[in-house]
Amino acid sequence: NDTYGFIHYAAQECEIEVIKHMLELIKKEQKCALVNLPTGVNNITPLMLAAKDGDLKLINYLLENGANRFETDKQ
Repeated sequence: NDTYGFIHYAAQECEIEVIKHMLELIKKEQKCALVNLPTGVNNITPLMLAAKDGDLKLINYLLENGANRFETDKQ
């Protein structure tokens, strides 16, 4: 049972505009933490969810905002 945050739900649903709005409201240091936020159990990041759906626009946006392309989950 994973703990999803708001950004995880937005990434899972490919809601790039929602994520853009969220990231516009926070400081640069916090953006990096948010785009790399792992879920509770499996350490799934928003980037992993975007990649699972193949959303290249969202993937690129997350990478441009500090997402770690080398992060791994626990599965």
